[in-house]
Amino acid sequence: MFERWCIDINLFIVSNIGQLYQAQALIRKEKLDENVIAILYTNLNTTILDYLIGSVDNELFTQKETVLLPNYPNKFSIRKLRNIKMSYEKLVEKYSFNKIFLCSYETHYNYFKDIAKENGIELNLFEEGTATYKFLIYEDVESPTISGRFKRAFTLNKNDLRRSFESKNYIIKPLKIMVRSVKRFAAALFTKNQREKIKLYFYPEDLKSAFQTIDEFDEVFVAFPEKAKLIFKAKKYTELISDFSLNQETKRLITESCALEHLNEHSVVFVNQRYNVPHAVHVDIIISFLKRHFSEDRIFIKFHPKDSEQVKQEFEDQIKLNNLNAEIIDLDIEVPFEAILKVKRPKMVVGISSTSLIYTEKILPSTKTLSCANYYINHLVEQAIDDKVVNLITYHKKILETMSDIEIK
Repeated sequence: MFERWCIDINLFIVSNIGQLYQAQALIRKEKLDENVIAILYTNLNTTILDYLIGSVDNELFTQKETVLLPNYPNKFSIRKLRNIKMSYEKLVEKYSFNKIFLCSYETHYNYFKDIAKENGIELNLFEEGTATYKFLIYEDVESPTISGRFKRAFTLNKNDLRRSFESKNYIIKPLKIMVRSVKRFAAALFTKNQREKIKLYFYPEDLKSAFQTIDEFDEVFVAFPEKAKLIFKAKKYTELISDFSLNQETKRLITESCALEHLNEHSVVFVNQRYNVPHAVHVDIIISFLKRHFSEDRIFIKFHPKDSEQVKQEFEDQIKLNNLNAEIIDLDIEVPFEAILKVKRPKMVVGISSTSLIYTEKILPSTKTLSCANYYINHLVEQAIDDKVVNLITYHKKILETMSDIEIK
């Protein structure tokens, strides 16, 4: 027992493959021993859980834990938050941790801060992507006026009601839409901060930290330490660039995959992103941009891990319709694009505001990067897409501009 307490045991919290690769890169760089990985998941993403477990480098972790969260854990209720906090407490009580490493610093991850403080455990942050730096830019995606908020609520409610009558369940669904409409109009009376304060009033004291942001850590491991200093307080800031080291299965998948067979140093890769934009509109804008700038090149479309089958089919249809020299990268398992980048070394990576654009500059400087954010945003405005969506993409573009000197067209 005495020896167990003398050993430094580190807890790494991850919920996706990108975070896992970052955690493993940190362990290798810092030469950390006695590491425990805890994978967070819900019943809606059990498929990815098996792949995550299989992707863990067993030489780096002494134990693997899985933590089941309620579905949609960021849509708060007292019951959900209570269950999440109890799960985190149970996890920490199982070991004698000296350090906890997090990627996320908002919502229910605040409970790890509370637990660390109560138990004298060191709390550290490691980079997830551009989301780590989002507070470098002030985000204002909500109208400051009541009239503006009511106008948006009216538009959303009108669209919901139209879609509900188009569905097969044309009796029950409109009733649900009416209830949601009342909630939207009531919410429009207040700003986002005011709504948060009202909601917070009804939560028990020991759960309220989920509404906060963790802004202080013992150590911060990020690709851009100087930027991190503008956001977080820490005793130490350490540069971390993931090496995206691959296990043998993933290396074999990349080198032998039919979907990647023709991808090489002469190729252009577009990394897709998910926004609340109609599939046809989104794909049409992207294909038109690629056709305008890369009609003579071999293009590859790398999907976002959560892209739907409808989006994939829309890309395939538009590629054929436009006679574009393009191929789809649709792998059986989720592989971070940066891992593919290291093996295939394409000549250019194109995206809207993807984290991959920034990491490409760091990992493979010989590969050029290009953002089509301005083109994309301008066409969304022409299509009268919801202002909130346009503002969000503009906000992501500003983060990209702040983090790098990537060309934006």
